[in-house]
Amino acid sequence: MTWYQAGTMLEKQRQQNVDTSKIASIPFFDNLFPANLVGIMNADPSVQGDCGSSASTPCFNPSWTPTQMFYGLQSRARHKGTIPTRSLRPMTGQTRKRT
Repeated sequence: MTWYQAGTMLEKQRQQNVDTSKIASIPFFDNLFPANLVGIMNADPSVQGDCGSSASTPCFNPSWTPTQMFYGLQSRARHKGTIPTRSLRPMTGQTRKRT
């Protein structure tokens, strides 16, 4: 499975407003990211500041899989309108202007 295939699977669910808890694990993302991705993100002070959370009240559900964490992060950013106008192309390091 490629980045684009896995991403398309999640994007289709995002367009249907599927709740993060209902997202099934996709091996591509579960192997790409560390198993404790949620813990890493919840411990990051910049994440805590962005969503008004703390160590005792985490921003992201600690039971989420890496796939759910990635989906939740992307869905939240799009919902808040915080996706930058430039994005990194996977595996190439090139940037492109979002249209």
